[in-house]
Amino acid sequence: MPRTPAQKQATDRYRARNGRVQVNIELTPEICRRWQAYAGSRGMSLTAMARECVARCMAEDSLAAEAGAAASPAGAAHAAGGPRPMRPARVDRGIEGMEGMD
Repeated sequence: MPRTPAQKQATDRYRARNGRVQVNIELTPEICRRWQAYAGSRGMSLTAMARECVARCMAEDSLAAEAGAAASPAGAAHAAGGPRPMRPARVDRGIEGMEGMD
């Protein structure tokens, strides 16, 4: 069911008031089911789980969300045009459905 103009305006006001932006991620049906199962097993919404996983991944890479990519020496080298910092495979972290997505 399409959203009404009033619903769109309310969403826009919420995002402006709370500093939110929308990010769209395309997933295969299988990966989407796996993400939903993972989120459900943690008692979280899919959105909350994705936010937590990204924050945890950034913390593991020593990148503070508020500091940007140059917060670590490896991030600074990449920001300066150097090679991308090496990261362990997601399967080693045990994040279901994230294997091979580096």
